[in-house]
Amino acid sequence: MTGNLAEKVLCQTRVTAEILSRKETREKQASADKEAVDAAIPAAVQALLDNDRIEGHQKEAVAGGLASHLACIELIEKLACHRNATELMSIGTPGGGNGSDGAVKQASYTGAPVTNWDETPAGQKFKDVLYSGGQRSQ
Repeated sequence: MTGNLAEKVLCQTRVTAEILSRKETREKQASADKEAVDAAIPAAVQALLDNDRIEGHQKEAVAGGLASHLACIELIEKLACHRNATELMSIGTPGGGNGSDGAVKQASYTGAPVTNWDETPAGQKFKDVLYSGGQRSQ
């Protein structure tokens, strides 16, 4: 009976050692992840500042928010709804404010306007394939 007890104690000791080893590994990984996040935060804050997503007085608050997973998700949600002045000025302009006047698009290979795509050689081939049930004729 004592041999059985000794085996149980030895088994329990091995299990405890394995648990502690895994805990140590996870703590090391968590520490490495935190260091990587802490190193990336200043560049992320600067990118937000450079692209008019935040203002200068918000840098510290944003940096603190990026360190927390929940605060980071909330920040992403707010940024997804945010538009800067340049974006707001382009709303409602033809072509997103890139100077397009909404004219007929020009075919890139000939310069001729594409008025009816079905009449182009590519459109004809597409219709032929479509009407032939997917069988291509060469």
